[in-house]
Amino acid sequence: MTRLKRPDRQQGHAAALPIWVGVLIAICVIAFTRTAVRAQVPVIYFSTETSFTATAGPHAGQRISDGDLLSTTGVVVARNADLIRNFGPMPVVPDFGLDGVFVRRSGEILFSLEGGFWDEKLGTWVRHGDLLSDSGAIVKTNAQLLANFHPMPSPEPYDFGLDAVHPIGGQRVEFSIEETFWDEALGVWVRHGDLLSDSGAIVKTNAQLLSNFHPMPSPDPDYGLDAVHLVGGSDIWFSIEESFWDELLGTWISQGDLLSTQGSIVQTNAQLLAAFFGGAGNVPEDFGLDAAWLVPEPATFVLLTFGGLVWLRRRRKPTA
Repeated sequence: MTRLKRPDRQQGHAAALPIWVGVLIAICVIAFTRTAVRAQVPVIYFSTETSFTATAGPHAGQRISDGDLLSTTGVVVARNADLIRNFGPMPVVPDFGLDGVFVRRSGEILFSLEGGFWDEKLGTWVRHGDLLSDSGAIVKTNAQLLANFHPMPSPEPYDFGLDAVHPIGGQRVEFSIEETFWDEALGVWVRHGDLLSDSGAIVKTNAQLLSNFHPMPSPDPDYGLDAVHLVGGSDIWFSIEESFWDELLGTWISQGDLLSTQGSIVQTNAQLLAAFFGGAGNVPEDFGLDAAWLVPEPATFVLLTFGGLVWLRRRRKPTA
């Protein structure tokens, strides 16, 4: 009588192991490849300096205002009226423009406007240099942002504008202004192209922001600072108010381009607006860049959990 041999389970495991490992490797490759692709094409919320009419996407045929908050996906994130819906402007104006923007983790939008108004609800002036919240509150007035500076002269009340804004944890805010002034304590000109801190310091001058670019000609001008986003580490993304020719890159740096302090163009104005026109090549002109905020991507985690090492026991000799 011949006994049937039991299938060798160990041999089965040994054969299945490469397939299992291969599947895990494939998952890892797909996950990290998708993360890398997203990193190359970030989603950015922004506003333009001038209004335009979209020709593609969900807003095709609609007028897009320079006060609307936009997304590089081709969607209007918030109309200007949405941003100020909890305020009480008097008289009511259709659009107050949008200069700076920052979105908190809670979804609250902090922003500044191009024009001011009397607020019926708050019983005070809301100025174009104030940092506002879409909840209907003044987060910081222009005077509070500049409280640790010493502008000269400083007639009261005075508003130096608020072009770019980026809160840094707690209550600290980094920002730029629209009008240059002489600071009596620092003994220097505080320029509209400098990145400032409400602690009373110049974080980076305009020249330092552009130190890795090569403007031509470059008689040490101030190119302004319209939008700013602190990416992390030493990298700062920003836009300028005046265009220039970059001798090393061999191209025009536009006032609508999003730049990096590393000396590169993160996205041209045409790339930012591509989804609103059906492609970057269809964007008819440079519409400027007044505000920019990088939408944080959720980190992609691939959790590889092994209950233990797979030990293959030595194959037993088949028994007769």
